[in-house]
Amino acid sequence: MSEQSDYSTPAQVLALNFKENLAAPSLPNYAEMIRNNAAEKKRRRARNRQRMHRARPRETSIAKLASTLRKATAKPRGDKQLEQLRGRESELAGFRYLSRILIGHYGAMSDADLARHLGDGFTRKKAWQFRQIAASLEADGGPWHNL
Repeated sequence: MSEQSDYSTPAQVLALNFKENLAAPSLPNYAEMIRNNAAEKKRRRARNRQRMHRARPRETSIAKLASTLRKATAKPRGDKQLEQLRGRESELAGFRYLSRILIGHYGAMSDADLARHLGDGFTRKKAWQFRQIAASLEADGGPWHNL
């Protein structure tokens, strides 16, 4: 009698599992599958956008730098440095753009090396002064911040 109620043989276990599967058919949860697929698609798009954003060169054009600085010097709002930079916007924008390109290509360099690469009558002191001005314009609250 114990042999009849005992499902220990593999054939009987398979038969019991088959009967249980037939008794309670489970349908896939399509709504959950659609939500998961949409979430994965959103994550994939976000990853691709982030990858492209990080790979994009961060150098702003000379025209945009000069335009931004020109707008800032037009309304200095009491900032003495911006008042004194009027008329030199394109020169400073060109310096910042070229120095960033040179530093990106050759690595960190001294003011003398930067002046040597820039040529056009640039001296070590002039390169240092332009670097200081560019740094203050790029600081928080400056016109070139986050450009």
